[in-house]
Amino acid sequence: MAKTDMKTLVKALQGDLKYEYSALLQYLQHSYLMSGMARKAVAPELVIHAQQEYAHALIIGAEIVRLGGTPKIEVSIEPLVTDNVSMLEQDLVGENKAIADYKARIKMADELGEYGLTSKLSTILEQEEEHQQDLIMILKDLKRP
Repeated sequence: MAKTDMKTLVKALQGDLKYEYSALLQYLQHSYLMSGMARKAVAPELVIHAQQEYAHALIIGAEIVRLGGTPKIEVSIEPLVTDNVSMLEQDLVGENKAIADYKARIKMADELGEYGLTSKLSTILEQEEEHQQDLIMILKDLKRP
């Protein structure tokens, strides 16, 4: 396995930043579109997730600068879905991706001896895993007959 270099790490963090921006916007959109009882029960939780994704973006952007890069403002937009279950499933797919990506990023940071970054990424990973578990439980409740 080739050793990671700083340029590769910064490029990967740029991808993470893009994904955090995208998750922030998707969570907000989904909070607006929640309907029925989920509007009161689920929408506020999605807003909290959006706020946490924003906090992640702040951390990642600052780390990109610290490592010599320039944070880019890019987003990817997923296809619009509007029913409660489909929106939450879409959010869960995103969290699963984020978890896998942050695990890989932690390995890269460790390889470069960037232990402060590793710590920050581990905290972000922990929140992404909490989001994943929240979504799994909410979906379980919504799908209950």
